Amino acid sequence: MEYNYENVSCKCFKQAAVADRVVEFKLPLADGASVAKVLSVVADGRAVKVDAADKSVSFSGRVNFRLVYLSNENVLQSLDYFADFDENISAQVASGDVVYGEAKVLETDLSGDEELKLCSVVRLTVYAAQNRECKCLTSVPSDCYVECEEIRLNSLIGSVVKDFSVTDEAFIGGDIEKILTTDSDVAIYQLKPTEGGVFVSGEMCAAVTYLIDDTIKCARFNVPFSEEVPFKGLNPDDGVTAKAEVKNVRIIIGGTEGDNNIEIEALIGVRINGYKNCELSVAVDVFMPNRELVAEKGSIEMTAFDKALFFDDKFTDSARISETRPAVREILAVTTASNTVAKVWSENSTVCVEGIVGATIIYKDENGFNSVKAELPYSVGFSSNMGSDAVLKAEGSVGDVSAKIKRDREIELSVKLCFAVEAYTEKTMTYIDSVTEGEEKPLNDSAISVYIASEGDTIWDVAKAFSASPDKILEQNEIDKKLVDGQKIVYFRSLV
Repeated sequence: MEYNYENVSCKCFKQAAVADRVVEFKLPLADGASVAKVLSVVADGRAVKVDAADKSVSFSGRVNFRLVYLSNENVLQSLDYFADFDENISAQVASGDVVYGEAKVLETDLSGDEELKLCSVVRLTVYAAQNRECKCLTSVPSDCYVECEEIRLNSLIGSVVKDFSVTDEAFIGGDIEKILTTDSDVAIYQLKPTEGGVFVSGEMCAAVTYLIDDTIKCARFNVPFSEEVPFKGLNPDDGVTAKAEVKNVRIIIGGTEGDNNIEIEALIGVRINGYKNCELSVAVDVFMPNRELVAEKGSIEMTAFDKALFFDDKFTDSARISETRPAVREILAVTTASNTVAKVWSENSTVCVEGIVGATIIYKDENGFNSVKAELPYSVGFSSNMGSDAVLKAEGSVGDVSAKIKRDREIELSVKLCFAVEAYTEKTMTYIDSVTEGEEKPLNDSAISVYIASEGDTIWDVAKAFSASPDKILEQNEIDKKLVDGQKIVYFRSLV
């Protein structure tokens, strides 16, 4: 007799590790001694190199700091620094796994009196492409009864990284004295697989803070983009995820004397993962009416990508400054805007997201330039057909940002919140990896058989006890395959 097996394998990108790292940079004494008042600190993180070993990952990265301050001579200045770091992270990986990482700055501050120190909390996330393989029973001899379960498999086709540039300009008028700082973010609004490619569109948002006519101003850029990214082997029905980042920003002051403009050129990197979907029927139980069978079972944890969704919403809230500070007279710039997701879940056909909006607001009061760091909580929801059992991952970014004076010491902040949400299904797949035939057993040939179910019994337990087809038992009883404790099942045999 033949029992047929099939080797089942799938590959997926799995979040293998998350670790928070504090990255510090001590300012040179000459620079630190000249700082009288800090107005803005911007930092962004980069993964430089990520390598997998057995159960660990070596992660090399860099944090870029940009500092805007008033000097002891009451002159506006800006400085750029970078700090490299190395971290060894425990991870669910093996040597040779394909891995990549992300370094996202969660919080940045400047501390110290005589010696100033920049400090950022950086979240390091490691993703690994890992294989899942098993041998599953798929078909049995004709005199066996088999119960099968449909399994949805989701296998990684591969990853494609595409870099492209976007440009824009803002007409300023007047003569710009210096660029103080630049911060940027990128959001994806649409992601669609095509035949052999992926269409991706979104927006790069940047704030360029500059000095002109002895005051601070900010030029905001909202640059839409759309790209067709080639992806060999991808079909319109396959699944795709994408992550985008601003890799580099180049600022050029152009125009003519007395009539300057700011040109911005940003290099955007998009990483796209493609997933092939398929359905497989796997045997989960088997028996033979007249012979003992021993079925060895195995199990494997499967994570299947379902879909990627993109949402955005307008968020407005107010931040108050201390009563000990002078009243706000004029808003000058909003920098370091961020959208940090704290929690995401699905409930009643709604994707719910909670998090924190952060921004540094530079303003003018009776004493001159000043700034305040705002951190405002939010809770938003978006209509979706996701089930409540979906495993969701979300990343936040910001679009357009603005601020205005609401009262003397109250500033209203308006931010376009952007979200990329990925939905996954996690399931333990149980399968039969071997069947051994035993001794013959007598058939139950009673005209009438009665079975009283115990908790956890299924129709297959009844079929084995009755030596009968599960389908025929179901035909004679209006029952589900899963039984309840004390349920009575009766089976009548046709007697010749």
